[in-house]
Amino acid sequence: MNTKSYILNQFQTYPQLELQDLMKFLYQSSFGCEHLLSNPDTVKKRIQQELDTKLDTCNSIEYLDGDYVRLHLNYGLGVNTLSILFILSSQQEKNGKEQLEEKLQILIDMISNKELPFSLNNAKLTLLKWKEDGYPAIHHSNTFNQLYHPSYRLIHKKYVPFLKLFKDIDNKHPSIISIDGRCASGKTTLSNLLKQIYDCNIF
Repeated sequence: MNTKSYILNQFQTYPQLELQDLMKFLYQSSFGCEHLLSNPDTVKKRIQQELDTKLDTCNSIEYLDGDYVRLHLNYGLGVNTLSILFILSSQQEKNGKEQLEEKLQILIDMISNKELPFSLNNAKLTLLKWKEDGYPAIHHSNTFNQLYHPSYRLIHKKYVPFLKLFKDIDNKHPSIISIDGRCASGKTTLSNLLKQIYDCNIF
């Protein structure tokens, strides 16, 4: 999908969202989770706290307009697995600002064309102020939090193909996993990733 399609999909998924929530969506699409990284123990503690207290029942993988996805905490991964994937996904996006400004221009064009129910003047003023402040990380609106109870972490989309396997490992706790495949099929990549997440021996 292109940026316009992603924005419309967000509005269809969360029909009561506010402009602030689309700004956050485009920020996350451009910068990923670089602004959220802290030490591993803190990451695990916060995830566990959210699992214990949040009301979000979503268990999906939500694609952003870029290299990241929102992985909802109820997807079924263990706290340790989710924490490590989140930390591995944290990186400096070199062109994050340029990507964000391109996406914001599309957002403004959609508002101008009345494809979204927001005031054009207010949106321009809000985005100008955000730019002048240096595009700091932004929270979901109070309305979004109250209606949708979001509880997720951003991870790089390159890990998505392995999530079902990680979920099975976290829930079934196998002692041995055999990886088979043709040459250059990704066996070494997967085994190294398993070692990073589960601190296991690779043969």
